[in-house]
Amino acid sequence: MRLRWPVAASLAPVGLLIGALIVGPPDVVPNDVVLVDVPTTTTTVPATTTTAVVESNGPDPSGPTADVTTTTTIAATTTTIAVIRSDVRIVVANGTPVVGLAGNTADALGAAGFTNTATTDTAPLDTTVVYAKPGFEAAAALVAQTLGLPPETVQPYPGTTFTSIDGDGDVIILVGADRAG
Repeated sequence: MRLRWPVAASLAPVGLLIGALIVGPPDVVPNDVVLVDVPTTTTTVPATTTTAVVESNGPDPSGPTADVTTTTTIAATTTTIAVIRSDVRIVVANGTPVVGLAGNTADALGAAGFTNTATTDTAPLDTTVVYAKPGFEAAAALVAQTLGLPPETVQPYPGTTFTSIDGDGDVIILVGADRAG
């Protein structure tokens, strides 16, 4: 079926809009997070391009058929989140038999500008985990980087109570046996 030119021209933007609604916005890939030495976190979403081709007779319905191509490009976006290290409340819990490990970890964070720390003990665990309460994901990533921990160490806070002072922290670090040696 051949569409008349004005009809085809008016349907192209509608098709693009429907396509964008079906596909949705571009995903933010966690690997796109860049942590820098200043207290900011930057996330970049790659640019996307959508192309639609519509068959049309042009302004003259009896004229030759031509393809009309419409291309829409959404530019890359960058979001920067400032982390004010002294404002992040951190709970460091020692999950090892090594006395003073939570305090040593808190001291290392304090030397990096994270001065609002509290220490305690928790149940024994093998692997260190950094939990981020909602809204403090960038701060938790920066804490993990400061301690030399891999990015996958950072997890969303599950709401489980690990210590008696979890409620005092925006970021909770459970220090495991992997940090004891």
